Amino acid sequence: MSHVPPPARALARRALAAVVALAAALATLVIGLASPASAAGERMWTLTDVTFDDGGTMTGILMIDSTGTLVDFDVVTSGGDTAIFGTSTTYDLGNSEVIAYPGMLAIHLDYSRYFWITPSTSLVDAAPDAVVPIEIGDSSYECNNCTDVRYITSGSLQETSAITLSGTPAISGTTTVGQTLSVNAASLTTTPASATKTYQWLRDGNPIASATGTTYQPVNADAGHTISVRVGATLYGYPDATTKTSTGVGPVDGGTITLPNPTITGTPKVGVPLTASVTGLDPADAAVAYSWVGGSPTASTGGTYTPTAADLGAPLRVDASATRSYFDTASSSTTTAAVLPGTFSTGPTASISGTFKVGETLTAGTGTTVPAADSFGYQWYADGSPISGADQATYTLTAAELHQAISVRVTAHLAGYADAVDTTTPAGDVATNLAPDLELSVAKSTLRRGQSTTLTWSSAEATSLTARGRWTGDRATSGTESVTPTAVGVNTYVLTARNENGVTRAQVTVDLRREAEALTVRAGKGLRLAGDRITIRARGLDPREAFTVTVGDTTVATGNAGRHGKVQRTVTVPSGLGTGKARVVLTGAESDRRGVTTVRVFTVKELRLRLADDRVRASDEQTVTVTGLVPGERVAVTYQDERISPQGARADARGRYTASFGVDIWWGTKTVRAVGLRSGATASGSFDVVRRCQVGRVCP
Repeated sequence: MSHVPPPARALARRALAAVVALAAALATLVIGLASPASAAGERMWTLTDVTFDDGGTMTGILMIDSTGTLVDFDVVTSGGDTAIFGTSTTYDLGNSEVIAYPGMLAIHLDYSRYFWITPSTSLVDAAPDAVVPIEIGDSSYECNNCTDVRYITSGSLQETSAITLSGTPAISGTTTVGQTLSVNAASLTTTPASATKTYQWLRDGNPIASATGTTYQPVNADAGHTISVRVGATLYGYPDATTKTSTGVGPVDGGTITLPNPTITGTPKVGVPLTASVTGLDPADAAVAYSWVGGSPTASTGGTYTPTAADLGAPLRVDASATRSYFDTASSSTTTAAVLPGTFSTGPTASISGTFKVGETLTAGTGTTVPAADSFGYQWYADGSPISGADQATYTLTAAELHQAISVRVTAHLAGYADAVDTTTPAGDVATNLAPDLELSVAKSTLRRGQSTTLTWSSAEATSLTARGRWTGDRATSGTESVTPTAVGVNTYVLTARNENGVTRAQVTVDLRREAEALTVRAGKGLRLAGDRITIRARGLDPREAFTVTVGDTTVATGNAGRHGKVQRTVTVPSGLGTGKARVVLTGAESDRRGVTTVRVFTVKELRLRLADDRVRASDEQTVTVTGLVPGERVAVTYQDERISPQGARADARGRYTASFGVDIWWGTKTVRAVGLRSGATASGSFDVVRRCQVGRVCP
């Protein structure tokens, strides 16, 4: 009586030889089951009264899939010829292998021993709870070094019905972080009653690692998500019960935001922008709002604030408030040192216009200050000594100043700013009323660079006239002349008239301002987030020209250009801009000297991670999709803390990233995490890896 046809036996031995070689490499990678678990379409069979021709016996459980292939087992041999069987030994997928062989159930016990079991009828077609005899003589035990084969002399396979789980799982409790949720375990019953109920809590349908009890306390990661619980039942010798999942509860609220105290960049000084930012925010995609408190109850809102006169002399406090859906609002604050007075980036330029002769009136000029002064103060001097009561913009010369040099000191005042002062160089030798009469006037005293104006003069009893300052040479006793100043600021034109009685000096000033100019401004490419640092570059200004930079409606920088008229300044993107293009404007000393560019600003959204399946068979693929990323943002995705995304992985134009990856052969709950490398936002999800066995291949 042949128990296996010779061609089939040869095929089986070749398969076994491959198994032996592969088993050595996989020995440390295989995990057995304490009790086989069933998957969809699988049936569990119990070995009943199995004996061998030498008196040995076998008991245990076999798991057969929908194709009739053995996919899992847990058997014990006992008695018989100990030289062949050994002592009572337990075999399962932890120390054995399964060989797929048509029509037979093949168990490779170790590196040299194996069983062949042939059911009398197809297990696939067997009726529920059927008893299927084992073919006597076609079922055997063999080993590589055995001289004899041990044949099965009796036995059958008895199908074991799956455990029945009755009742509907339901969750009670408050869906708030830190509160306890409970499943109605007492209302759920099993048949047999001795089966052990199993629990797996789910977040948006994905298993939560280590959450396998009858109660669960939501954590921060659950905020905004729905919680449910999947209940099953298991008992050795029985197929697992079909699981039942409760209706989800939530979303969970009451999450805790970690909001460190804000950091303030900049010097607390009137007119100097300050920027608040937070490092270490968790969740990173929480929205942070800022409120500055100083001289007024709420000086400003937004991440950037420029102190005003109302803040002078007292500290500023910036309050940060972080919000996110389903999280409790968090607050923190930071206080600056006392706010210092501001300083003029361009102070006054003192000048004198008029005729330096007793009885004539002189007028003081101030030039153009940056920022514009509220008011000016004046003090006139004669030969360096202050003239009592001469503290207005004009002064009429008296005999007391005869033959003295006149100067004026101009003081610029602006609330919250330190005064800025400039004094003219002493000029004149104030003439007597016997000296020549001389009048000098200018048609337009304020020009833009490139423009011209006309000087007009006349004299009486003068023997000669000489031009000095911004023009030179002898002039007729009366006349007009067009002049085109080139130096930005105050340009002084002096004319002196002489006769035998003395010299009379007259002068006028022309304030030359820069012409309108379209400046070249760059702010870099790519998307920006509130709080990002960006570098503003500009050219086309004059050397040391004052400038201001705004992003949106917020002033983020002030200063002076370099000696080549270029600007390079790193600023912080202010909060509250919203998603879209924000205008970056750099303005020079004049409002029409400016350049405009844009930056693309993106508001951080809540990161979401979705897994394609909540259960994946060992060695199969899983797919993860991450949404809420910044378009083009680099993203890192990890599986069990090992990175699975390429180093250069980026979100698409919609802020999505999708990747597929192979799961390992280890069963259990696995975790996938994603982090946006620009925004710092994170998300995670879990799924179960379940066992598998494929026809024609060794079970992993």
